[in-house]
Amino acid sequence: MYELHNLIEKLQERKTKFKSEYTEEEDLIQVRDVLNKRLVTLKNKLIEDPSNQSNMLEYGFLQDEVMRINKRLIDVKEKYSTKEAKIEKYDKLINYNIQELFTYVDFIKQFKIDDKLYQAMQDSLVSLDRNINKLNELRKEDDSQ
Repeated sequence: MYELHNLIEKLQERKTKFKSEYTEEEDLIQVRDVLNKRLVTLKNKLIEDPSNQSNMLEYGFLQDEVMRINKRLIDVKEKYSTKEAKIEKYDKLINYNIQELFTYVDFIKQFKIDDKLYQAMQDSLVSLDRNINKLNELRKEDDSQ
C-alpha cells in the first residue's frame, strides 16, 4: 500500500505542475479577489486611524500587487482569447484527467484491490473517453458548417 500511495503522490505532483500552466487565469482571479477584500478591510482601518504606518504600507503594497496581477491577467486572457485556444486548453485538461483516471484504474488492477470495481471503473472511463471524443467531433462538425 505504501508503494501505491507513493505513486499517487507522484501523480498528484505532476498534475499540480500540469494544471498550474492551464489554470493560471483562475488562480490569478482568485488571488486578486482575496487581495481586493484585504484592501477594503485596510481602507476601513485607515479611515479609523489614518496615521497607522503599517496599514498604509500594506495598503500600498497590496495596490501594487493588484495592479501587477491585473496586468498579468490581461496577458493570460490574450493568450486564451480565441475560441480555439480555449478549446485546446480544456481539451488538454480533460485528456490529462482521463489519463490520470486510467492510471488510477491500473493501480486498482495492479494491487488487486477489487476486480469488479476495476472492471466497472474501466468501463466507465472507456465510455467517458469515447463520449467526449464524439462530442468533440460533433462540435467540430458544427463549427465547420
